[in-house]
This record gives sequence, C-alpha cells and structure tokens, in this order.
Amino acid sequence: MSHGISIIHISDLHFDQSDKKDSDIVVAALLQDINQQRDNGVRFDFILFSGDLVQSGGSTASYAHSASNFARELAAAARVPATHVLFCPGNHDIDRSIVRRDNYVEAGLREILKDRCAISTFIDAHTDISVLESLPPPLLRLENFYKLIWGKESTDRVILNPFLAAYQFDIRGASVGVACFNTAWRTTGEAEGVDYGHLILGERAVDMAAESFKGMDLRIAVFHHPLSWLNDSDQAAVEGRLQAEFDLLLFGHIHRSSPEFRQTVAGDAILSQAGCLYASRDYFNGYNIVTVRPDASDVEMRYKSTLTSVEHSYQPSASSTKDGSPIR
Repeated sequence: MSHGISIIHISDLHFDQSDKKDSDIVVAALLQDINQQRDNGVRFDFILFSGDLVQSGGSTASYAHSASNFARELAAAARVPATHVLFCPGNHDIDRSIVRRDNYVEAGLREILKDRCAISTFIDAHTDISVLESLPPPLLRLENFYKLIWGKESTDRVILNPFLAAYQFDIRGASVGVACFNTAWRTTGEAEGVDYGHLILGERAVDMAAESFKGMDLRIAVFHHPLSWLNDSDQAAVEGRLQAEFDLLLFGHIHRSSPEFRQTVAGDAILSQAGCLYASRDYFNGYNIVTVRPDASDVEMRYKSTLTSVEHSYQPSASSTKDGSPIR
C-alpha cells in the first residue's frame, strides 16, 4: 500500500497574549508529539487549520505572533514547506468592535442575504475586491486576518478573494486541491449561539473552487463552522455541492473531535471535525491526523490528545472520486 497523503488537521487555538503561558504548554506538547511521530517515520504533507487562530481578531499582535511563530514552528516540526500550512478564518478571527460599531451593516445584510440568488449576487459583486486594499464595511471585520494570514504570497494559490483562498499542489505525483472557505465574514462573534443559522459559505465560492479543481486526484475543503450554522438557503445550496465536489471536509468550532463518513445521493465525503487545540485547559486539547491513500481509495483518521497518550483511530468505508473511480 502506498505511503498516502497525510494531513495534520488543527482547529481553534484561540491565541491570546494574556493567556500565553497555558497555551504555550499545549502548543509545545503538540510540537513534541508531531516531532516524535516524524522520528518514528511518519511523513506529513499538509497542516490545515480550520479557524479561530486567535482569541480576538482585533489584535494585530496576536495575529503577528500566530502568523510567524506558530505557523513556522508547525512547519518545522512536521517538516513541511511553510506554504503547506493553510488557514481559514473563524468567528474569533473577526474584529468584534467593528461589528458592534457598524451594527447597521449587520442589520442590512440579514435583510438582503436571505436566498440563494441574493447571496450569489452579493459574492459576485465582491470577488474582485483585493483583501490587501481598502475593504467595504461588510468585510472589514476580517481585515487583520486577510492582510496578515491570507495576504501572504504563495505560488501554490490559484484563487484569493474575501470568500475563498484556493491552492493546488503536486504531492509525489498526485494532484491535490485545497479550498479554504470563509464562513466567518457574516459572523458577529457574539456569545450564546447568536450566529447560528445566519452564516454564509456561499455556493458561488464552492463553484469557483470546484471549477479550479476539475480532474484533480484529491480535493479538500476547509471551513470553520459546521454546515448547520449556515442560513437555511445557503446550507441547502452548498451542502450537496461540497459533498459532490470534495473528498475531505475539514472543520472545527464545536471543540470536540468527531470524524464521520457521510454517504448521500449528492455524493460521499469524509468529514474531519477537529477538537479544540486550545481555548482553555478545561477542554480536551487535541488534533486530527487524516491519511489518504488515493490509489487504494483508503482513508484513516486518528484523533490525538496533545497532553496525554490518548489516541483513537477511525477508518471509514472506502471513498471514491465523484466520477466513481478511486480517489487517485
């Protein structure tokens, strides 16, 4: 059996300078665990982070630390290129002060973005906006994330707009597409599940990634919120499309690990819901490792604790590409 393509799936670091001592303990344990696996012969290809990199997206200092130190340390421990460490935004990655200050923007968006057509029209009107330049009010809440995380140059990136960063790679002869979707551009970040049922991933964003990844051996979608957090119209539009066009769906937000093989009339997909790397020491601090062997239509998923020796494995039913052939 071939070596396979191995992915470290991490989510929800919630980095905060004021809580650095405890988070550093968890991160150090993560890096040690990755190093130990490498020493035991495990070979990694990607580190995919599914949102909530920082605790407060208004803190440029937290982003600067995470974008440089954390990402660099991860790449070094896994021995992957820095360009293979990819991020999507989460609800904590927004600047909540902007949402609260410009509450009229939020109220207006909820009234406008109610159906599939309105959402696609809005995304079409904003895909040409550069995330590195002046942003319109609906997108300002993620300005720091755009400029300090997605704004980094990458020769592997084929799409960059406020809703999607998409990348194409060649891994030992297998073509791999990774789409980092943005489910946070509509989040307010407020507590008590206020955002539930109001978020948007965008069918148009899925269309763009799917078109770019046509014919690729392995297609991966990364986003922060479970699809149940989207508004009804958007969930109906994107859920089937994601399962039809992607082999792996990686997300977080819930702070617990729950791998799943989902088989529907729209298509089959492996779901990796990662646990919380760190929000406090009260949570299970862990991450997932997903290994795909495209030529054998085989997927293995392990979820691990960073602070203990606890490890669980899950091997779902064999998946296949959307044309019925093996993943490879």
